[in-house]
Amino acid sequence: DRRDGSGGVSGAVSDSLVGIVARGWFFYSRAFGPLGTFDISIVEAPVEGVRGAPGLLFAGPSSGFLVDSAGGAPRLASRDLVLRELARSWWGGSIAAEGPGSAWITDAFPAWASIAARGVIEGDTVRQRLVREAESAWHLAVAGHDDPPLAGLSVDGDSSLALLLAKGAAALEAARRAAGEARFREAIRTFAAEHRAGWARVAAFLPLLGPEATAVIQPYLFGPQPR
Repeated sequence: DRRDGSGGVSGAVSDSLVGIVARGWFFYSRAFGPLGTFDISIVEAPVEGVRGAPGLLFAGPSSGFLVDSAGGAPRLASRDLVLRELARSWWGGSIAAEGPGSAWITDAFPAWASIAARGVIEGDTVRQRLVREAESAWHLAVAGHDDPPLAGLSVDGDSSLALLLAKGAAALEAARRAAGEARFREAIRTFAAEHRAGWARVAAFLPLLGPEATAVIQPYLFGPQPR
């Protein structure tokens, strides 16, 4: 908790933050399956921005996460960032990844999850806008440069991470559209459930999507396929 000068928790900050986290936790539990814990702790720590770990959110003092503005009114960090880092309790937390595309699973799945969560919480118009923003960020990141496949990307450096998050989320959204909402929802929940407390590989996810969605997502992951 971040406490105010009187020793109490700032009610406006706490209520707003708890609301975002509670709605995100509820959605992720339904979308990816429940975890072994029902608790999530929010801790102020000497880190940059906001970082997620299983059952934890760490917030740096300069992140704006639980920091009062100059006027005394509380302000929160980006809702997308909070929801993305919360999703790490599933992807990268209770589910690790290995092999080509492992960074896509542990980093881009949470980025896509935050878009999906906001779509449920705030409506499909917001979801569509966030998808367009992810696609724009991806194309901007590769403008005038190569567009490496997701299976070869890692989180080494800010530029690589930005591309991984933007293109990775766009790839999952493209697969969702190709598979259909019901098929995709079942695929990602099954993938999460089958690899809980274990290791996941891209090769185990693709068959769950079905042939049409797999054909759509493979160029994102592995580059153009030979004819």
